[in-house]
Amino acid sequence: MSMLSVHSANRRRVSFLSLALVCLTGGCAGEQDAPASQAEVVGSVGGESLDGRVMVANVLREAGAPLAPAPNQRLQIYLGEAGAVITAFCPDFAVDTSKVVLLLDIYAASIGPAQYNVCDGFSCEAPYAQANWSGPLNGAFGVDAVSGTVTLTEVGEVATGTFTLMFGTDEVSGQFSAPIGCHDERGEPALDEVCRTAACSTHDYAINVVSFPQVNEDGLLGFDIDQTSATVCGQPDAMSPAPHAHTGVDNAVGPVLASLETGFLQTQINAGETVQLIRVEGVDEFQNDEHVRVTLLVGQASDRFSFTHEAFGHFAPHQTFSAWASSYVDEAHTQPRFSSMEGSIVNGVLLVHAEDAPLLMSIADVAVVGARLDSAQIEVSITPDGLDRGIIGGSIDIPHFVSALSSAPQFSSYVPSYEALLRSVADLNPDGDGTCQSVSLTQAFDAVSASIGGTVVTGR
Repeated sequence: MSMLSVHSANRRRVSFLSLALVCLTGGCAGEQDAPASQAEVVGSVGGESLDGRVMVANVLREAGAPLAPAPNQRLQIYLGEAGAVITAFCPDFAVDTSKVVLLLDIYAASIGPAQYNVCDGFSCEAPYAQANWSGPLNGAFGVDAVSGTVTLTEVGEVATGTFTLMFGTDEVSGQFSAPIGCHDERGEPALDEVCRTAACSTHDYAINVVSFPQVNEDGLLGFDIDQTSATVCGQPDAMSPAPHAHTGVDNAVGPVLASLETGFLQTQINAGETVQLIRVEGVDEFQNDEHVRVTLLVGQASDRFSFTHEAFGHFAPHQTFSAWASSYVDEAHTQPRFSSMEGSIVNGVLLVHAEDAPLLMSIADVAVVGARLDSAQIEVSITPDGLDRGIIGGSIDIPHFVSALSSAPQFSSYVPSYEALLRSVADLNPDGDGTCQSVSLTQAFDAVSASIGGTVVTGR
């Protein structure tokens, strides 16, 4: 993987100053006004040395994102460039994520001195750690560690530890010691925090129609993921047709997947075998609502024997679906993996921006997989009866996708062709050599009113 280049014969140390930590959902004591602390990292990024950069760090939830609920506590460690720490949240710290270089994220029922193995994928079970190398040196989207460990040697008023992370075949290691910067036990906010009226309600939907948009005379459906209309890695941007009408559209691999799609994915959805589920909470009205909460799950029909259909074989509304265990990060299945996304409704359209989200796609008509979209966006017309003319888009981290695909024996023979396909149209996150490490993708969808309930399906 070329995103990170660590030269064993010429490793360089980088000092990180003003480190501060946040323990989310309890378990860590500390002061909010944390004194300066020390950290160091061995390695280089994309062939560019980190020497001479003034570094700071902070650990904190992003603005507006609720804290992870019990039973898991959450400890986040952000290391980044000077200016990354801003006083705003949790309750007095925030992070400018555009200046973050390395994020370590630890989940456990009780965070304490221990070694936490890095989990890369959708089926992580606490205790575990995740790591992402991003920031201005690696572009806007970053790359996840595929394995490694984060070891906490002390957690109290001060958090001290080390880490060894593998990004493909490249290794990055380091150590840190810092006072806990913020201690927050609020957990997930009560629903009334997003409700304004007594009519506030929750609505479940199941996506029953999907497609990958193709280019036509009106343009190409998608979002401006990289916030530029410039050509990146030789891939020009497009313009999306009404009603979305976005400029600078990034959807490089969508038309390619559309040309390869045989109907296998839609057939699996029609049968209720694999279905994307959406829960929208805190809806005061369907025309305009400044704040709603959105959760995405993957699941299946709870009772496929009595599953009913409408025209074109699409399943009918008002049926019950069960989520898969892999849609949650905890064994009790109380903490959805993609939950509490910030959303709003503007002129009858649900708008969502999320750090990441799942997207269903088929692999060579063998199976349906849940690909992870980074910097995800959703735009869809919403009513109590369903979601109409929707699009979900974002970026796929190619090394992460290839690693996840390689880990499943049934897909191993398809890895070279899919990696070549994605890299042939990669248009986001160029590394130090100018090679894009991510590719943009948008999927169109419709959804019907449904009920998310029943027993969580384990083993999936």
